[in-house]
Amino acid sequence: PLYRAMPALIVSANYQGRLRYLQVKLSIMTRDEETLDKLDVNTPLIQDALIMLLNECPFEKLETPGGKEDFRERSLVRVQERVSK
Repeated sequence: PLYRAMPALIVSANYQGRLRYLQVKLSIMTRDEETLDKLDVNTPLIQDALIMLLNECPFEKLETPGGKEDFRERSLVRVQERVSK
């Protein structure tokens, strides 16, 4: 497996009436060099897609294991959409 660390994402969220910040760090695994190249070229598009996804997710849902897994699965779809173009 080959891994590519993505730049950290930081978004703001309203949580229980207070402004909170969420920082997400992630790495993407692939099995071929061509996909790594596509990740490098499309990093800004991937970051934007993931920031938009984070903005769609309720903050309190991301605190739960199920919410984190849902975010992981939805993130995978968004990344695959950007890399396959």
